[in-house]
Amino acid sequence: FLKAFGTESVLDRHWTEMFKRMDRQPMAEFNAITLQMMLDAEVNEFVNDFEELSTAAAKEHGLKKAMASMKKDWEPLEFGTNERNGVPLLRGIDDIQTVLDDHISKTQAIRSSPFCKPFEAEVHKWEATLLYIQDFIDQTIALQRSWMALEPIFVSDDIKRQLPQESENFARIDQNFRMRMKQVDETRNCIGISKIENIVEDMTESNVTIEKVQKGLKDYLETKRLYFPRFFFLNDADLLSILAETKDPTLVQPHMGKAFEGIVKVRFNKDDPAKNIPANSIIEAMISAEGECVDLDKQIDVECPGNKGAVEKWLLEVEESMMDTLRVVTRKSNEAYAVSDRVKWCCEWPGQVVLCTDCIYYTSEMTQALTQNDVAGYEKKLFSQLEAIVVLVRGEMTKLNRVTVGAMVTIDVHARDEVTQLVIDKVASPEEFAWLKQLRYYWQDKETFTRVDTLKLNQKMECKVNIVNSTLLYGFEYLGNSPRLVITPLTDKCYRTLM
Repeated sequence: FLKAFGTESVLDRHWTEMFKRMDRQPMAEFNAITLQMMLDAEVNEFVNDFEELSTAAAKEHGLKKAMASMKKDWEPLEFGTNERNGVPLLRGIDDIQTVLDDHISKTQAIRSSPFCKPFEAEVHKWEATLLYIQDFIDQTIALQRSWMALEPIFVSDDIKRQLPQESENFARIDQNFRMRMKQVDETRNCIGISKIENIVEDMTESNVTIEKVQKGLKDYLETKRLYFPRFFFLNDADLLSILAETKDPTLVQPHMGKAFEGIVKVRFNKDDPAKNIPANSIIEAMISAEGECVDLDKQIDVECPGNKGAVEKWLLEVEESMMDTLRVVTRKSNEAYAVSDRVKWCCEWPGQVVLCTDCIYYTSEMTQALTQNDVAGYEKKLFSQLEAIVVLVRGEMTKLNRVTVGAMVTIDVHARDEVTQLVIDKVASPEEFAWLKQLRYYWQDKETFTRVDTLKLNQKMECKVNIVNSTLLYGFEYLGNSPRLVITPLTDKCYRTLM
């Protein structure tokens, strides 16, 4: 009995329970009871009872010590912060999270123990505190991540003007978040923060509201993308950076290459006081990554009513002007080809236009040769054209012209090889499959054919691209001045399969 009840884990309530089981009244204050008194009370007849109570007391004492140890561990723990735009943000929470996970598991184990009954309320309160800290971390990290993403966006006056409701909601979130994070920075201590009234509830409510703001923002971006589908090539951050700076159209420049295949930037006008035209208000030309510059046939006024502040509208005009410009330039190139020296002609036009015109005239001249049964004569002409280009390449050329001519030679060599094969196969009609299986370009002026999609006459100049019995319209997407890969028989098979 002395060994069982002579420990610090045995409390007054254990003594009370012991006397209750012995069906006796205490003979003195518990701390004044001696061993002899208990022996006289025949305590040895209740061995199972005092051993059971002693074991329970020891278990309870161990659990209380574990609880006390956990509380002591939390006394020095503090959240670290890092200031951004005047707001202290949580940082380096890994150590706190590790302790928190461990202590939540331990507390839940204590709560599930049958020996925690005497201090069950204390355990529940401590578990609630730890779970509150966990909720605080989860909600705060989620909110500050969203806040960091949205704060630079809603600083913009343009965004505030275009999204008034979302801007108002974010302003409330921003005010509350700054206030709460200031309290966190001033308190720092984890347990102290858990005692700040309604801090987790405020963070949770802000997260719900900020999700609505994000949804509104996403819907807004979707409307812009549907108006100008090339915006689908840009991620949300890039698109927002464009929409947030609509007052300065030149800030679109870094993103042009993502929306257009060959346009890496555009050329804006310079200040013209005589005509009262401010700088950077007119788009005059498109420029490729290689540095090739093509003047737009129709210049775009980004400051005119309807376009000012609406980047998606004037970018749509840029797209249309790009295609119309290539149509006009290609037509002029076709006309020039007929009356110019081919060697000089290929250095006077944009690379893409040179290749298109080259293919158009190859198709036209080859069809004529087949009709006149003079394929061998046309083969000799192709050889002489290539020899003339060889002389040109050996001379002085600009970098852009060398790329253009290199791509043209690639196409010409393939054309020569195909014509040679036609001569060997004795093909003598433009209706034979050996010719029809080739990729053929046909220039079409306005209102010269009925479009399949609209069932109306074409309202713009087009270039039909045929292979076998399939027809596609040339896209007139500006591609810049890039080199061409060698065209192999497999390339031709790919063309036939894809078209």
